[in-house]
Amino acid sequence: MTKGTKAGLSRETFLAAQHTANVLQELANYLLTEKGFQYALLGKINSDPLEQRFGWYRQLAGANYFISVRQFLEAERKIRFKSLVNVNKLTMTEVTDIFREPEGHKAKINEEGDKLLACLSSDNLCSESDVQLSGEEGVVYYIGGYIARSLLKRTKCKSCSSLLAKNRSPPNLELLEDYEEGSSKKEEFCQLLNRGGLVTPSDHVYLTCMHVLQLKAELFDDDYTQELFLASSFPRAVFVNILTKKILNTSASDSIFSQVCVSSHSFQAFVPSIAAKFFNCMSKNFVQSINDKIHADRKRGNVKESSS
Repeated sequence: MTKGTKAGLSRETFLAAQHTANVLQELANYLLTEKGFQYALLGKINSDPLEQRFGWYRQLAGANYFISVRQFLEAERKIRFKSLVNVNKLTMTEVTDIFREPEGHKAKINEEGDKLLACLSSDNLCSESDVQLSGEEGVVYYIGGYIARSLLKRTKCKSCSSLLAKNRSPPNLELLEDYEEGSSKKEEFCQLLNRGGLVTPSDHVYLTCMHVLQLKAELFDDDYTQELFLASSFPRAVFVNILTKKILNTSASDSIFSQVCVSSHSFQAFVPSIAAKFFNCMSKNFVQSINDKIHADRKRGNVKESSS
């Protein structure tokens, strides 16, 4: 509470508490008198299921706080579909067939990806020694660990864990001129957030995440490419499509796509998932920045109206 404010609840909170108390009293009288209940556990009546539902909506929308109507409807369909899968006991093969993208969608995604790729200044990515980030290494390192942890939960191959994560050693990629300083910064950042459950991403996951960030910068630095990308019907799929093609055209292709585990599983199969998950994080930040700008413009407009 800041200086000058009065103690007590806000008007909205007070009205909500008053309404809740009155309704619970009427509900208890109804259950005990008309329905003949011996007792009523009013503490069991809460908004947890509703809050859980909206929590699912935000998670399925890429952790965006302000989700769109389309994201809301898509999330609702996914939640309902999950309940149908549990009831009907569908196999993963049957579920995969249901969610398989139509050939028309794949062709459109590939077409939009080629169109955007032609607008970029280069059709390849920097090599490992040329990747430069300005103070974002720790954040990329942390998100890479989150993505690796998420993929480790899904994969059933124990050998693939070496492709996705490693125990506690920092990445040995020489991505900065002063490698020791860069590695210590990444380690220091993660140690500040670590409570014992963080996963250290592998070099391949870390490098892929930085290439994702590099591609995002290329797409959003130019107003035309940004507008063209945001107009896409499948922005995340188009982004993954472009990244895969750019990696194939660079020297990073051998260091990323040629990696296999003991069971001969290729790291290339994880690249689309890594790119999609990192894209979700970037989308959340992008939407937040747009919302902040809109609210700031509204505040400036209100200030001008009040002053005039």
